[in-house]
Amino acid sequence: MSDGEIGDELTPELQEVLKTMLYWRTPEGQRAQRRMEEIRPQWDELGGTLVAHANLAHIALTDRELKASAAGTDPSMILVRPGSSAWREADNNAFALVNPDNALVLDVLCSLVAGAIDHLFAVGVLMMTFAPIRPTFSSARVLFEAGARTHTLAGDHLDTRLRVTRAANFRLEDLHQRKTDLTHALERTDVDGITELEQEMDRLTTLGDADDLAPQTSKKGERQTYFLPLHSAEDAANESLLPAFGRDTWRTLSSAVHLQERGAYQSFALNKIAVVNDRIRRAYAVGELRTAFFVSSQGLRSACEYLGADTATLLVHFHQSWPLWERGSMSEAGADLNRAALAQQDSAHSEGLGS
Repeated sequence: MSDGEIGDELTPELQEVLKTMLYWRTPEGQRAQRRMEEIRPQWDELGGTLVAHANLAHIALTDRELKASAAGTDPSMILVRPGSSAWREADNNAFALVNPDNALVLDVLCSLVAGAIDHLFAVGVLMMTFAPIRPTFSSARVLFEAGARTHTLAGDHLDTRLRVTRAANFRLEDLHQRKTDLTHALERTDVDGITELEQEMDRLTTLGDADDLAPQTSKKGERQTYFLPLHSAEDAANESLLPAFGRDTWRTLSSAVHLQERGAYQSFALNKIAVVNDRIRRAYAVGELRTAFFVSSQGLRSACEYLGADTATLLVHFHQSWPLWERGSMSEAGADLNRAALAQQDSAHSEGLGS
């Protein structure tokens, strides 16, 4: 590839990255790579932390160890401890029509928690077996959403009204998708099934209206499907992220799901830049995967706090694992190397002054 072709295909940011890649082909750059690889944890080690975290979350929430099975985590096994926030909201029964005994919130939340645990385990297994980046990113995208939705339903920053509204909208979205599936079925349209789903949606909106949830209306004032405020999966992702992590990970992982890869992910992960070796590709991917780990861990801790499960073990394990993930990413490993080199220079300088 000529310089002109590179300029035509890559953004200025990626051109700078490519210059670094080309430097790594020099003897000096290759020595730097070897030093970086010595301090950078590999995928199998990082994947092991995800599997362990999934098991600890499962134990905290069900009192049972996680076992790999086709069915995955059973939402009905997730416990609600006496005295927890979930228990108190069931006792208060503030929205008794749409959410009797907190049943709607708990049903939605437990399904999300089960999905978060299973996908945390799955991404860990993919990493431990050095699977290709594309399916690992796709699974991480589901993990990201499950963790984000869990946090934005169970987090202590929500009041009961908002929690019930989000649970009702999540259920309405599920019913709507199931109706769409039946409407566009390849075989005979299930009219009875569609009618049943429509009746369930009508029942839920009627109960929510009676409980004084804010209805979504059209510009003409006609009743729409959901309640306000609306809260999409991407809204949940943005609400769950600290600014330091950026919000582009959501779109990067989503691009893998839809097979529409772009940007640095396309250039690094999919062999678009020939000078990048497999370890560098995987180190780049860690920078995106660690965000999914962060969000899922945050979501599972929020669920534990809301349901009254102990969070201490999860917190300890996260804080033990996170430094590995920081060192495992390409940028952080490079930063560690720079710090080590500076420390070595300072040490040599001090020795020189003392001699």
